[in-house]
Amino acid sequence: MAALYEYERRTCRAAIADFSGVDAENMPLSLIVNLVVAGLVCGYKHEKRVVDFDEYDVADWMGEDSEAIVAMLEMFTQSLPKPKNGIPPATSQSKKAK
Repeated sequence: MAALYEYERRTCRAAIADFSGVDAENMPLSLIVNLVVAGLVCGYKHEKRVVDFDEYDVADWMGEDSEAIVAMLEMFTQSLPKPKNGIPPATSQSKKAK
């Protein structure tokens, strides 16, 4: 969840909405890069490391290994919260009732 938070903090966009309806083959590169950056930043922060890269570095690294992008997107897609009854988690009835 921390990576999604970092994604939203960096992009000012709703992460679940951005990724819920997009398949890996048609996802815009900017979304992919921003997602990977968010995940890496969270990992670096967790390990108390200095973030010494930016979005352009990540885009270059991803360009060096396109199969890694596909594997990463598949792992990410599988890790997303699953909607209940077609309602995304952020707008589920239980949250509205509170």
